[in-house]
Amino acid sequence: MAFSYDKMVDVVIKLLNNFGTEITLQQVSNVDIWKKKFNPLESRYYWENTDSGDIVYTQPTSDVLQTQVLSLEDSFTKMELDSDLVKIGDKKIYLTPEVEPFLEDKLIKDGVMYNIYYKSIIKPADKTLLYLVYIRN
Repeated sequence: MAFSYDKMVDVVIKLLNNFGTEITLQQVSNVDIWKKKFNPLESRYYWENTDSGDIVYTQPTSDVLQTQVLSLEDSFTKMELDSDLVKIGDKKIYLTPEVEPFLEDKLIKDGVMYNIYYKSIIKPADKTLLYLVYIRN
């Protein structure tokens, strides 16, 4: 019996829908688009848009976007706990693939804000199945 990738995705997402909990993913827009630079001839800072090349002399505003995503908390393996990457109090979270998390994003779980310090994409084929993140407050 052949097991298709789409069926595997359906099973994983269905299990997350049944057993996962909602968590808030907080993202800031324009984080990587504007780079702060210094002009020594004018002795002042400016921001350059890395997409368009536009230059502005006041810091561009950023929007904070909060999205509810389904998550599943897992425990760390002994090997992960023995590494220098994981510290006491860290959490290992699987997220559904609707919104991609980034390292500069934050997760809000049970009213506590956590920083994402590690991200891995679980993508056994051409379609993202889950995101794995480690978080720390």
